[in-house]
Order: sequence, then C-alpha cells, then structure tokens
Amino acid sequence: MNSWKGRVPKDLDGERLDKAMAALEESLSRGQARKLLQRGAVRVNGKRVRTASRPVRAGNQVEWVNDKRDAERMVHGLEIVEQAADYAVCFKAPGQLVQGTKSSDEGTLERLLNRRLNPKGRAREGGPRARVVHRLDSVAQGLVVLAFTREMAAHLQRQIMDRSLQRIYWALIGGIPTRQKGTIRVSLSSLSDGRVWPYPHGRNAVTHWRLLRSFPGRNLALVECSLETGRTHQIRAHMAEEIFPIAGDWRYGSDLTCPVGLAAVELSFEGLDGNRCVYRREPDLSFFSEHFGS
Repeated sequence: MNSWKGRVPKDLDGERLDKAMAALEESLSRGQARKLLQRGAVRVNGKRVRTASRPVRAGNQVEWVNDKRDAERMVHGLEIVEQAADYAVCFKAPGQLVQGTKSSDEGTLERLLNRRLNPKGRAREGGPRARVVHRLDSVAQGLVVLAFTREMAAHLQRQIMDRSLQRIYWALIGGIPTRQKGTIRVSLSSLSDGRVWPYPHGRNAVTHWRLLRSFPGRNLALVECSLETGRTHQIRAHMAEEIFPIAGDWRYGSDLTCPVGLAAVELSFEGLDGNRCVYRREPDLSFFSEHFGS
C-alpha cells in the first residue's frame, strides 16, 4: 500500500489536480494519478474527488491511498432485488464492499447504486442519493438496504437502534452441532487486528441459531442465525467460540479452503408508509458444493 498526504505549495496554486499530484510525488505519473482519481482514492480537503482537471489551491490538503487489493474489489456489479422510491435492497456479492474505503469506492454498492441513480454524474441538490445505513462483512454475501433520502435513512437507522430492522443469516460451519438450536450470549471486544473476541467486559452480544441441515460426509452443517444485537463480526466470533468456525473463515479458526460460508438471507423493516417490508434471498448452495458435496 502506498499513500501520500500533504498540502499544496504556492508554486502549484491553480494547477490541475493530476499534474499537481505528479509534482507532489515524483514517483507518481499523471496516468497513475488519473487512475487513482477514477478509483476514488483521492481526497481534497477531506472530500473524495474524481476530476483530473480540477484546479487546486495553495494550502489545499491532498491525500491518496493506493491499495492493490482494490483491483479485486472493483470487478463486482450491481444486483438490485427491489428498488422503491426511497430505498433499494441489493444483493452483495462475496468480497464486495458496501461502502468505500480511503483507497477506493469503485465496485461498492453505494457507488454503483449512485451511478444508476445519477448516470450523468453528481446528484442534484435534494435529488436521490444512495445512503448506507448498515453494513455486511466484505467476505459475506446477501441482502443490504440503502436509503435514497435523509428521511428514509433516519427511519431505517432508528429501526436498527430499536432492533426492529431484522436480519436472518445462514452460516455453513465446520462441524455438526450436538443440539438442534441454541442462544449464544457472549460479550465481544475488538482486537487490534480488526477481529473481535469474547471478553467479559466487552459489548453485550446475543445470537440465536438453529440447525437447518447437516452434511455428515463432510463434517459440515448449515445453521440459521438471528441477532438480538448487531456487533461487528458477531456471528463469526460466536460460531467460532461456542459451536464451530464458519467454513472458510480463517480469521476465526477455520482450516477449510473455500469461500466464507456466511450469507444474509432475509431482511425486514418498516417503510415510511408503515407497512412491513420483507425480502428473502437464499444463496445457491452450489457456490459451496465442490467443498461439501450435494
């Protein structure tokens, strides 16, 4: 990963952004600068900028991050399950990001949906714009809702806070539980490497699960999980601690080489009109079939 951050000197006042970037970092060509701009890796005074010809001013703070891993994230497309006047429910592919990072927002649900809403470029003031209200781990697949208006975004965020926005997940785990169902009540705390792990004084976390199907020949099982709380990596950490690690989730102890077996299969929330909106999309189990058989 390569990054640069600094202020524009007086001798570059009024210069094009791509030329200024090449002047600020001598190892960076203008062509490379334009690729970073296109990817959404450049910020001026804290705001993402894509226009190479935009003039910079002395004192402007310019920052960019070049992460090679973003090339893999950019290949994903947009799959819309439902598009209403004030929101869209999308299916996120494994490896795809919901929202951009400092080094890119290409291929994210937010960016792709905004391109669809505003094909000619920046949204007009007060016009529709995709707003992220909740996330899904990059390794997981499944349903995500994005709001188009501030009113809908606030409405959904309130439901997340009072837990009336509900999500159901499927997890393919590396072992067969001895019980048919259960509830995991294990507090979680963040580690410095981005994982979370059980800690008595951590944040309260509750996961309900039930066995859907077992694959004895492969020592795997499919379980359904519902959450009372929405902590980062909650299902991944709870499964690894109390049951078995999710298949392919090496960060939480899985030794299976396969796509991470986690999917958000159902999403339900209340619309602005008061009606309950329920969406369900079960993953194609053939996605994992080469690893656990039919």
